[in-house]
Amino acid sequence: MSNYFNSYKESFSLALTHSTPTSPNLSGFINLITRMGHVVLTWHRRSKQRRALANLDRRLQKDIGLSTEEVFDESSKPFWME
Repeated sequence: MSNYFNSYKESFSLALTHSTPTSPNLSGFINLITRMGHVVLTWHRRSKQRRALANLDRRLQKDIGLSTEEVFDESSKPFWME
């Protein structure tokens, strides 16, 4: 039983370390998933920044050089818009 386990463990570790070329379809899929992840992170960052901007009081808005209208316009944009 232990010999069977050892040979299975060896073949599994060889399979993990054996490098095979990535097929074009797989690398394209990985690239697509990576780009989608970047888009989602950008959307999340934008949403978080707009919420923070909306929560600034007037003194802080004035301190960074924004009017109330500018803050309202920016913070009311959907997360997917630049």
